[in-house]
Amino acid sequence: MPWVGRLHARDDVIELSRRRLTQEGTRVVTLTGLAGVGTTSVARAVVAGHPSTVPFVDARRTTQPGALAQVVLDAVATSDLVIVDDADRAPEARAELTHVLHTQPMAQIITTASAPLRVPGETVVRVPPLPLPGPDHDPEEYAEQPAVRLFLEASARAGAAIDLDEPTLRDVAAICAELGGVPQAIVMAAARTPTLAPSTLRDLLVTSSPSAVIPGRVAEDGHDLFTTIAWSESLLDEPSRRLLSDLAVFCSAVPLEAVLAVCGQPDLIESLSSLVDAHLVEPLHGGAESRYRLSPLVRERAAQALHDDPEREAALAARHTAWAATVARRARDLQADGRPSASLRQVGPVEPEILAALERAVTAEDVPTAVTLLLGIASTWFNRAPTQSELAWVQRVGG
Repeated sequence: MPWVGRLHARDDVIELSRRRLTQEGTRVVTLTGLAGVGTTSVARAVVAGHPSTVPFVDARRTTQPGALAQVVLDAVATSDLVIVDDADRAPEARAELTHVLHTQPMAQIITTASAPLRVPGETVVRVPPLPLPGPDHDPEEYAEQPAVRLFLEASARAGAAIDLDEPTLRDVAAICAELGGVPQAIVMAAARTPTLAPSTLRDLLVTSSPSAVIPGRVAEDGHDLFTTIAWSESLLDEPSRRLLSDLAVFCSAVPLEAVLAVCGQPDLIESLSSLVDAHLVEPLHGGAESRYRLSPLVRERAAQALHDDPEREAALAARHTAWAATVARRARDLQADGRPSASLRQVGPVEPEILAALERAVTAEDVPTAVTLLLGIASTWFNRAPTQSELAWVQRVGG
């Protein structure tokens, strides 16, 4: 049985996939996404209403070389459209699907995969995580947000009775954010609600890790969430794998400038592109510049890999602090020039990173760096009424 509510907020990607199928020259539409986002259910929805039954091929079952091509060729004999699920899990999938396309010029294939297959006539449709409630959302609207609605439906299915008061809805929204909006992770966490209240689940996610709440067990559709993510990582080349672990030094979405300054390595753009293709890094292209972040489900493994190399971890932390101090100095200079809005644009998007560097500097008793970081960000605080936590930072550094 599929996950309850798994197609929340998927109308746009379904419609886009259907349009791509009708475009001239399109032979393959590949739905890519992080493990657990629901590419399989999207593929099934895309073909709903097709004039004939669309064969479904599970590529994980084609373990022998040549098996995938033969199964797909058999399917094409009965339909001009075929779904190949988890296509990249089959040996030599690219070569075998290319063979099918060459021998069956009228056939079209919808595939799901962790990354583009690079076959002739391929169009890629990225399936994102569910949108999450933002700080501008009224808490009363949380229950209508796709991720929150999915959690509530899955909790009810598990037999839990959840009060829909504002504190509980805030907790549920925080849970969904800690799980990166990934539907399968949200459903598996919601299955814990007969045992753990949403507030307890939220605290557990904040203080430990996603795997503490959703251990790597097989979901109802046969996919093992964390094993699938690990498999995607195993396909990376060494520079991309190293960059993935290095990115764990950041705690939020950061601009390319930060990635280059802190994680600088040869062919960084190529490695970053590989991580984005595999959905191990999420790109955010809104606003003035692109930013990049790790899904919480990916961060756990990446952070552990970085922690297992203490020397590299220390070097990255030092470069992170140096970069944050540079940003803080720029913001301070802009503030001194009477340009508070420009100063805020410098530090606002990366405030979590500056605070992380500030914590590191205070812990190390590096007073000059701590003062630099604080002066860069505190001026923006005092352009409005500072919060208690912000005043506490001023006291820690100045006291």
